[in-house]
Amino acid sequence: MNESVLFRGMRHFSHMTAVAAYAGLMMLMLILLPVSAQAAKLSAPKNFHMEEVDDRYFMLSWDAVKGADGYRVTVGRDINNPNYQMYTSSTSIWDTYEFGEHMEYRVCAYKDKTDADGNAYHKFGIKSKVIVIEKMLQAPEITYANSAGMNSIKLKWNLVPGARTYRVYRAEEAKGEYQLIAEPDASSEGNSIIFTDKNLETGKAWYYRVTACDAYATNPESVPSKTVCCAAGPKIPEPSAVSGGKDRILLTWKKISNVDGYQILRSESKSGEYKSIKTIEDNTVTAFTNKNLTTGKTYYYKMRSYKLVDGEKLYSWESPVVSTKALCGAVTISKITAVSGSEATLTWSESKDASGYMIYRSQSKDSGFKKVKTVKSAKTLSATVGGLVNGETYYFKVRPYRTVDGKNSGGDYSPVKSRLMNRLGYWDESYQDKCKRLWGTDYYKDYSSATEAKKHMKTISIKVWDINSKGSKYTRTMYLQVHEKLAETVQQIFKEIYEGKEKFPIHDVGGYSWRGDNSSSEHCEGLAIDINPDENAMINRETGQVLAGSFYKPGKNPYSIPADGDVVKAFAKYGFYWGDWGWKVDYMHFSYFGT
Repeated sequence: MNESVLFRGMRHFSHMTAVAAYAGLMMLMLILLPVSAQAAKLSAPKNFHMEEVDDRYFMLSWDAVKGADGYRVTVGRDINNPNYQMYTSSTSIWDTYEFGEHMEYRVCAYKDKTDADGNAYHKFGIKSKVIVIEKMLQAPEITYANSAGMNSIKLKWNLVPGARTYRVYRAEEAKGEYQLIAEPDASSEGNSIIFTDKNLETGKAWYYRVTACDAYATNPESVPSKTVCCAAGPKIPEPSAVSGGKDRILLTWKKISNVDGYQILRSESKSGEYKSIKTIEDNTVTAFTNKNLTTGKTYYYKMRSYKLVDGEKLYSWESPVVSTKALCGAVTISKITAVSGSEATLTWSESKDASGYMIYRSQSKDSGFKKVKTVKSAKTLSATVGGLVNGETYYFKVRPYRTVDGKNSGGDYSPVKSRLMNRLGYWDESYQDKCKRLWGTDYYKDYSSATEAKKHMKTISIKVWDINSKGSKYTRTMYLQVHEKLAETVQQIFKEIYEGKEKFPIHDVGGYSWRGDNSSSEHCEGLAIDINPDENAMINRETGQVLAGSFYKPGKNPYSIPADGDVVKAFAKYGFYWGDWGWKVDYMHFSYFGT
């Protein structure tokens, strides 16, 4: 008899026999299920990775593990002998860098369990991969190396985050043996560390490197800075060169004390032969004009200072090379005026021999400049540039140019001048700046009476959308009084609301309103605006009671202001707050100071 037949024949067993058979099956299941569950561990967290937040903080995160109640993050210099553990129900943690430290991180999921005695414990799953994090100290950057006298050299380098001390190394040759000569601490002069190496042989060249240190770190010393070379003796001049006109170049430098004069050398190529063209026997002279040059040709210059020792000139090392073309004199930007929320007018000095001027703009002081306008007249000394954003700061420089053989050759750039576009209010304008805009003070100025307040109000007209009896939108002109110093800002706000895709309808709007001598309302100063007050009620947030107006039904009533619509965005863009005072919210109300 085959097995299938036997299985079918079980239906004819007695009830007791059948129960016994099924009981045996059940017992097998009871034995197998716990064994299966016990063998199934929580999986290792996947996508375990690190994201740097800034120089000090980083975040570790991973994907959630199905069935996990939480996670354990193990941390240590050696993950097999951890320093500490962190427990979290989240799938990410924040931690701080320790400069120079080597730290290892690993995460695993856990399930909360209770043993036979009722004691709670964590049952851990499979461990993740190990992430190693090393935040090494940066190498210092030596920003200055020059003679500090006949027997000393002055070095300056930038502060390194996390460094407690620095080490200065010196050698007699660039590839020679560098000896540790000093360990200055992290006390600074502004953002730099200053060190002076003294008692040196006059005129002898020395090579220097600097490292950053933290004695408490696993890796206490950074890699060395780039090597610099310098000699004790007369200080090296630091010249700059600008065009002084079509046939001349102006060199300038700072006065050097304790020297007797300067020597100027010139070449027609950067790596060519430099010949002396002028010796200045007066250390108080700080400028020299090189004349009778070829227009549009680049000239290269070096300088040396000297000191008379026993009647002989002891020269400093040569300065870095500076160069420019003889084209037209540099200019200076005298004024930048915001003429609207998106336009500014620049005014600058005239450049001799210029054919015109090029205007450059950036939102960074030191980089990213792009030409935004060319003025094709040497006598035109102002220009308006557009495409600006109200509330943003812009940096400008002007470059004169001269047309030589049909080509425009740019001269030297003017010094950079900046302008905050603040003709109109803007979203992150500070409290003090708002007060200065309105009253020229650092504080809020309440008007003592309606008579005084009205002196500072201005009536403006605004175009708005409304809805006619047929349900169609149409344009109407409305009028309201606001503070005179905010009039242009408010007009721009309503202009953007009117031009917005939403075409938000307005049938009632109010600005200045004297609320009494003791009122604190911004309406008294013309700094608050109410829009459609019936449909944008003031409501007690806790009870839902309507305190002013009738109702607030955005999405249902077209006159109710949606939180993410054109009206709220336009007011916020220009520094206004939507009425929200904790226990009550005023949906009709927009104010400059948020009260």
